[in-house]
Amino acid sequence: MGSEQVVPLTLGVLYPGEMGSVLGGLLRKQGFRTITTLAGRSKRTRKLCRHAQLEVVHSLQQLVDSADIVLSTVHPDSAPKVAEEYCACRSGKARQQCFVDLNSIAPATVAHIESMLADADVDFVDGAVHGMAAQLTTFGTIYLSGASAPAVAVVLERAARTRVLGDRAGAASAFKMLISGVNKGVTALLVEVCLAAREVDLLEPFFASCGEAYPGLMSILERTLPSYPQHAPRRVQELREAAQMVADVGLRPRMIESARQVIGEISAAGLPSDNVRSAIQILAELHAREVLKQSQLPDSITCQRSVE
Repeated sequence: MGSEQVVPLTLGVLYPGEMGSVLGGLLRKQGFRTITTLAGRSKRTRKLCRHAQLEVVHSLQQLVDSADIVLSTVHPDSAPKVAEEYCACRSGKARQQCFVDLNSIAPATVAHIESMLADADVDFVDGAVHGMAAQLTTFGTIYLSGASAPAVAVVLERAARTRVLGDRAGAASAFKMLISGVNKGVTALLVEVCLAAREVDLLEPFFASCGEAYPGLMSILERTLPSYPQHAPRRVQELREAAQMVADVGLRPRMIESARQVIGEISAAGLPSDNVRSAIQILAELHAREVLKQSQLPDSITCQRSVE
């Protein structure tokens, strides 16, 4: 008797931006057929797709008709729209399929997407990626939750460390929001105090001293701040989602909102993203552009001196 031929799963990536192209490329190297579509995507996305060697199909409809698992990796603001467009391509005779949302969104947004997919008779897995795309295999972790999460984990763990957080959709996104608040909150705090140190000509000794006293915290700044010239607008949106989650559980997101304001100022500075610089070089550029200067801030968030 001849052995049966095993047909590899087909994975659809919506869309091959930085994270989608890296994850898709890793899964392609593991033998999965990995497809995407580039209709309406930017030149940068097209370039990333070519580099990852993903198979490009002509349309979203063709991707939906072909994939076994669909991975959504887009800007947080775009996540519901991508899910809606995906559902619009489903028909009554569509194949059994699983949609995995890997975006940095709040559980409330996840619930909205899950409802859409339930109406389209699609299995849904809530997911989140902790870590930068460029370091996904070494430092990244993919978190999953939902009834089909264990089955999806078997696939994604071929590309990166994967953890299942239970069978309730929303748990993975909540976990991501918690981590996001810490990661970006630490970055925002350190940017503020480092710029203050620069104002009194103490940045270099202060930076070195913090590296000795708080190596873990400084490693966050040194790892993440160089990505902010390109990704600060996205980080602002992620913190908006994190603030929403905190508010939804009945707390006031004071620190997360403050971090969002700081990173919003970094985003507004418009730093060039065409070359990689160190964290301390980025800090020097932010200082030169007078980021966080009180004269540049709305009156509502300037520090008022109390009169005794």
